[in-house]
Amino acid sequence: NQGRGDGIFPMITSWMVKLYMIEANLALGVPLPGTDARTLFQEAMEEQFAKVNSFVDKDPDAVAITNARRDAYINDQLSKYDGATDKLGIVLKQAWFMNFGNGFEVYNTFRRTGYPKGLQTPMQRPRQFALRFPYAQDEINLNPNTPNVVYDSPTDAVFWDVLKFQF
Repeated sequence: NQGRGDGIFPMITSWMVKLYMIEANLALGVPLPGTDARTLFQEAMEEQFAKVNSFVDKDPDAVAITNARRDAYINDQLSKYDGATDKLGIVLKQAWFMNFGNGFEVYNTFRRTGYPKGLQTPMQRPRQFALRFPYAQDEINLNPNTPNVVYDSPTDAVFWDVLKFQF
């Protein structure tokens, strides 16, 4: 690796699939096959902890989380979930932590749902978030019908961006 960025990229993981299913269930009322959102939430957290602990053997400075601490944390989150009127908020706040290293996923989830709530405004920001990817230069050159869009403009955001977040 040597700092070149050629490590793994967690494009889609088993816990992310569970988080998608939970979001579809809680936000859209989509039935879950063979389980419930709470069980999927617990399984997603357990899988993510197992993945993190799997790196301990590869790094001499890493310390594995104990089963007792893992279980205490998961039980605390499940207790918050059980008592919450906004269960999706609890789940997607954990998704923010569980998807560390995958900024695309957490950013798009935030844009799609508005969760997690209460993000701090950065002290310095060079510009607004991009709300869509730019068109490829070949597309612009070869297709005269390519729309002219401003990538950080709420009016030009992709259709599923319900938040159109601006500072």
